[in-house]
Amino acid sequence: MIKQQNETEVTQTQQIKMPNRYELIDQFKIKLHQRCGAIAISSDNNLVVIGCKSKLRIYQFQQQMLKLLQTLYSHTLDVNTLNFFQNLSNMVSGSEDKQIILWPLINGNSNKYINKYKGKNSQILCVVLNEREDQLISGTSEWLVLHIDHI
Repeated sequence: MIKQQNETEVTQTQQIKMPNRYELIDQFKIKLHQRCGAIAISSDNNLVVIGCKSKLRIYQFQQQMLKLLQTLYSHTLDVNTLNFFQNLSNMVSGSEDKQIILWPLINGNSNKYINKYKGKNSQILCVVLNEREDQLISGTSEWLVLHIDHI
């Protein structure tokens, strides 16, 4: 767990915000003993999803502790990217298996994916949603951009 510390320096004419400092809090870290290549934190700071190898591990963050809620297994290779939707109804993952998977989130739980989008020849490295969250754009390992409408 990392704790953020904000510092502000006040001058006579203006207030200047100093850069944030972060501190590692050892008692809250979790050891997973495997490559974890992606992480996402929900906008309400209640859920944390970690992509470890081909699995998605969904944690609830309460009282500075992470509690494992669920592990999802639909990817076959390492997960590279994760994003929550703003309204927290869904999340999206992208992987080296060339798949983008759209997941439902109901109180932090996802039982089955909503949809899978399969790329042709390249790994999914990043995924972003537009502001209305009805389009998804991803970057791949072969410099291609995949564009998915009406997700």
